[in-house]
Amino acid sequence: MALLSIMGLYHYDPTVFNSLHLPEGIDRETLIGNILLECAELEVIISEPEIMKEAIGYWSKKNQNNWQHIYDAMREKYDPLWNKDGTYTETETRDLKSTGLETRNLANSNRETRDLASSADSTGQVSAFNSTGFQNQNRQTASGTDTGTVNNSGTDTGTVNNAGTDTGTISRTRRETGNIGVTTSQAMLTEEVELRRAFNIYDIITEDFKSRFCLLVY
Repeated sequence: MALLSIMGLYHYDPTVFNSLHLPEGIDRETLIGNILLECAELEVIISEPEIMKEAIGYWSKKNQNNWQHIYDAMREKYDPLWNKDGTYTETETRDLKSTGLETRNLANSNRETRDLASSADSTGQVSAFNSTGFQNQNRQTASGTDTGTVNNSGTDTGTVNNAGTDTGTISRTRRETGNIGVTTSQAMLTEEVELRRAFNIYDIITEDFKSRFCLLVY
């Protein structure tokens, strides 16, 4: 008895996968080729091309979001030899009080001594009616002394008080990475290889297709 596989259906109608919805980044031709090869010996449960095309559209649209999350998780960048990669935040609250006290006592003194002497001497002269010359008639002399001391002094006394409070919060963030020693690097590397072999987005979608549209009887 001849069986109709997805390979035969595809050769009959190459548009059977036209309604296939895929996550961003998945190569459509690679996935279709993988489905055809993996399911070539299995009979499909829907043999009508147009109905199969519509069913593939509904099925893929329903699973597209899940496939996207799986694909994004597998593409996440990390160091396979690390088993510790975390960020820690420390918060410090600071409450500092400062006080400054200044006492000022300034005295100034300015003393001026003044001793000034003054003298004035004047002479009066007259001329006879029959003479062209002059003769002294009288003489006046004035003199004096200005003596004293000017004393300027004062005192500036006071207190200046400077006080304040410095309050705040300091946050520090640090990242800790590496191997904490619980698992050896060789064991972690082996697990990474096994993970990549077991989880391939093309194989995952192909297996979903197989379980949904194929009779699992060889």
